Amino acid sequence: MHMNEVALKKDQFGMVKYEAMCAAILECHAVVEAKEIRDKAIALEAYFRQAKNTEPERLAAVVRVRAERQAGQLLREMDRAQPGAQPGNSSNKKVNGTDAGPSTSPPPPPTLKDMGITKNQSSEWQKLAAIPEEVFEARLEKQPAKAHVSANTGNNEWYTPSTIIEMARTVMGSIDTDPASSDIAQRCVSAGKYFTKADNGLEQVWSGNVWLNPPYAQPAIVEFSTLLIEKWKNREFSQAIVLVNNGTESRCLQQMLRAASAVCFPEGRIKFLDENGTPGQPLQGQVLLYFGTDRQKFHEIFGQSGAILFNGA
Repeated sequence: MHMNEVALKKDQFGMVKYEAMCAAILECHAVVEAKEIRDKAIALEAYFRQAKNTEPERLAAVVRVRAERQAGQLLREMDRAQPGAQPGNSSNKKVNGTDAGPSTSPPPPPTLKDMGITKNQSSEWQKLAAIPEEVFEARLEKQPAKAHVSANTGNNEWYTPSTIIEMARTVMGSIDTDPASSDIAQRCVSAGKYFTKADNGLEQVWSGNVWLNPPYAQPAIVEFSTLLIEKWKNREFSQAIVLVNNGTESRCLQQMLRAASAVCFPEGRIKFLDENGTPGQPLQGQVLLYFGTDRQKFHEIFGQSGAILFNGA
C-alpha cells in the first residue's frame, strides 16, 4: 500500500479524503504502512496549521492518531508472533550424518530501527492500541483538536505528576507562586501562594520561585506565556519553571524558548493526571523551560529525564 492510493491533495482535504485515509489505515498489515500514513498526516497538519485552516488540521490530527494506534496494534502482534525472536541464520544441518542443505527458517522480523521507529514511539503507540476501542473513539470525539498545542481549545483540568513537581522544587529550592492553579493541584504543588481561574493569575503579582503549568487552551496559553516573559524581563520573580507542550512551531513557545535560560525535552510523554489521579494518554510530548541563573542545577536534576539545551553562552 502506498499513499498515492489515498490520492490526497492538500487543497482538497475534507471528509471524503479523511474517510479514505481512515479506511487505508484499517487495511494496513505492516507497521511501515501505518507509519507512512501517519507521516503523511503530520505533513498535512503542518500545512493546514500554517494556512490557519482549522478543520482540515483537526482531521489530519485524528488521522495521525488513528495511524499511530494501528501501528501500535501491529507492533503488539509482532511481539506476540515472535516472542524473544533472534535474528535468523541460514545454516547447513546434518541428517543421519549427511548434509541436508541450508535451513529454511523464516527471516527475522524487522527491527524498530529498520522501520524508522524509536523505542519511545513504539511504546506510546502500543499504549494507544491498548485503549479499548469505545474509550479511544470517545476521546477522539471529545478532544479531536488536542493533539497539538496550537489547536488546544478544550478542558484544562489536568494535573502535573508529583515527580515533576518535586524536581522543579529541588531545582529552585521552593515553589512560592503558582499563577495558574486550582485547589486540587495544590495538594501536590503546595505553593506559597497560588491563583485559581477565579483569582485570574494574569492580574496578580508573581514573586519568588514560580511554577507554571498554564492552561493549554487558546487564548490562555498565549496570555500566560507572554506575561511570563514580560515579568521575567522585569525580574518580578527570581526563578521559574514552565511546563508546556513541545509544539515548536507555535509562536508562544518560540518566544519562551528565546527568553529561557535552559530547556529540557523529556524522553517520552508526560502523563498528566485527572482529578481522580488517573493518568491520561497524551498525544504530544512536552518541554520544560527554566528561567533563572542556576542552569547547572536545572541540568543536574532534569538532565536525568531528557536532553538539556542552554540558551546563550
